[in-house]
Formats: sequence, C-alpha cells, structure tokens
Amino acid sequence: MSLLSYHSGVLKQFQEYRKQFHISKSTLKSYEKYIGKFLLFLERHGVLDLSQITVSSILDYTNILAGYSSATGHNSLSALRVFLRYLHETGTLDEDFADKVPNIRYRRDARIPSAFCKDDVHRVLEDVDRSSPKGKRDYAMLLKSFRNS
Repeated sequence: MSLLSYHSGVLKQFQEYRKQFHISKSTLKSYEKYIGKFLLFLERHGVLDLSQITVSSILDYTNILAGYSSATGHNSLSALRVFLRYLHETGTLDEDFADKVPNIRYRRDARIPSAFCKDDVHRVLEDVDRSSPKGKRDYAMLLKSFRNS
C-alpha cells in the first residue's frame, strides 16, 4: 500500500513506461521504492504539481540521503535521474533536471582490506577442528569472513 496521496498515478504511469524497455521486476520494484520516497518528500513539502519541481527541491531531497549508506544513496539518485528524464520527456518538466542530481561514488565490490596475511589465514583455518558439527560451522564462518576481507 502506497503512502502517496497525490503522486501515486504518475508513479504507476512511469512504471508502465519503463516496462517497454524490458526492465526487470526487481528494477521496477526499486524504482517504486526510491521514486516513491522522492514523491512522498515532494508531497510533504507541498509540491503537489510535479511541474513545480525545482533544482532546489531536488537538492533538498538529496541532502536527506546523506545519512544513508552509499549504496542506498547511489540507487536513490540513479532512480531519481531516470524519473526526472521521464518527466521531461513527457512534458511535465520544461527542463531536464537529471544532470542536476549529484553523483555518489559507489563501488559494489568495495571492501575493507584484510589485516591478515595469507599465511596467518591458512594457519587459523588449519587449526579449526572440523570433526564436529560445531567445528565445521566455525570453519565455514571463518572461511566466509576471510574471503570477504
């Protein structure tokens, strides 16, 4: 159930429009989530006519994303760019504000470097007693943690 009062129709229209590009269901769901938050922000700030979106309202929205993870910020702003282009293409906005949306640097594979050298990792893994279920569990947990670092 959407919390949107005024803009739920345009969100549905946007999703229907994006379906023609064979967008996956998960991407459409992401659009619904991230664009829905933007539209809810607009409603709560009195922007009930989408033609009244300004660079200022976009930047005000992006500022609230500062407290979120870089992945969430990146996904939110990417979806927002696509939506703003759609609003421009459909004539709702006279100007394409997509290039006014800031970028958040995000690397999907970014990881904290390991503090362990390969020899230390091998020694720790070799010392785990894998003859019991608990030892097998411990080994699996250690193996996963070392692979992710």
